Amino acid sequence: MGRRLAGGFLVGLGLVVASLAWICLSITRTVLDPDRSAAIAEDVYRDPEVRDQLRSSMADAIDAAVPDGVDVSRLDVVDAADRALDDPAVEALLVDGLVRAHQRFLGDDPNPDEPIVVDGAALASATRRQLVSAQPELAGVVPEIPSLAVTLPTDSIPNAGGLRDRLVAATAVLAALAAGLVVAAFVVTDNRARVLRRVGFWLIGAAAFWVIIGTALPSLAHLLLPGQAAIIGAIWGVAAGGMRQPSITAGIAGVAALALSIVWMAGSAVSRRSRRRDAVRERSARAAEEPRYVSRPVSVPADYHAPNPDYVPPPPAPTPTYVPPGEGVDATVAAPSPAVSRPAAPRWVEGVGYVDDPDATRY
Repeated sequence: MGRRLAGGFLVGLGLVVASLAWICLSITRTVLDPDRSAAIAEDVYRDPEVRDQLRSSMADAIDAAVPDGVDVSRLDVVDAADRALDDPAVEALLVDGLVRAHQRFLGDDPNPDEPIVVDGAALASATRRQLVSAQPELAGVVPEIPSLAVTLPTDSIPNAGGLRDRLVAATAVLAALAAGLVVAAFVVTDNRARVLRRVGFWLIGAAAFWVIIGTALPSLAHLLLPGQAAIIGAIWGVAAGGMRQPSITAGIAGVAALALSIVWMAGSAVSRRSRRRDAVRERSARAAEEPRYVSRPVSVPADYHAPNPDYVPPPPAPTPTYVPPGEGVDATVAAPSPAVSRPAAPRWVEGVGYVDDPDATRY
């Protein structure tokens, strides 16, 4: 029982430490992964709320570039900006700006206090082209715009560069400590199948966590982080893809651990039954080697008769008195009375059985 309690405590503590290591790994492989900047930027660009922010910024820039007196409605400008966002040249330009936004989040931007402004002729050309294609009468009214500056919504992006280095170091330390505690629990406990089962359930739960987070986090980000924080919400949502491969690996390992625990439990049951059979055989062999004491009946003479239960033995004879010879005295010695004869063979006594001296049992 003591070994089982110690093993349960060690594996429980190990899984708590493993959970902390998993959280640190998740953060470093998702939003704090510098190798995912381009992938995150492309996904962020397709995010509906981010596109709303970009469309609004482009429409503001077009309004500022249109000369006074030109009758162009705000709705037409917004529609033109929305169609311009689908232009490959515009997408490439804005994705580069979003990559810089993610680098700022990681602390790699040399000018973190300056707003990220995308300034390019491709933006201006694509937006004017879409505006004129929808309203051809504006072709001679809206001039060619040499460049269009669009400010990305990055006001709420913090600097998490120093945090990533600390999390990477903490992940390695916590993972090693968790592995050591689980191995110690496996060695100490007398119920190793239970340790494997708990580790398997933890691995499956850790994998399922990121499956749920990857699905629910984008919606929560848009709900909880509206407006200027749209990029932060989108980054958190799309970055969950960085944990897809570790989650699949953890899920497979969890299923394998559960299967191994079942096999181990079955093997332990077979081993216990075998030990019980061996113990029974050993006790039987030991009992066969021990001497047995068998009670054998005593042979009774044929002429033996049980004594009368009312038989009272005679009192012992008086001790002979020696009288020394003297005058007028005969030197005589009182003759001893004859000894009471006793049967040589055992006799039956009611309530006692066969005894060698039936008279002695009455005293």
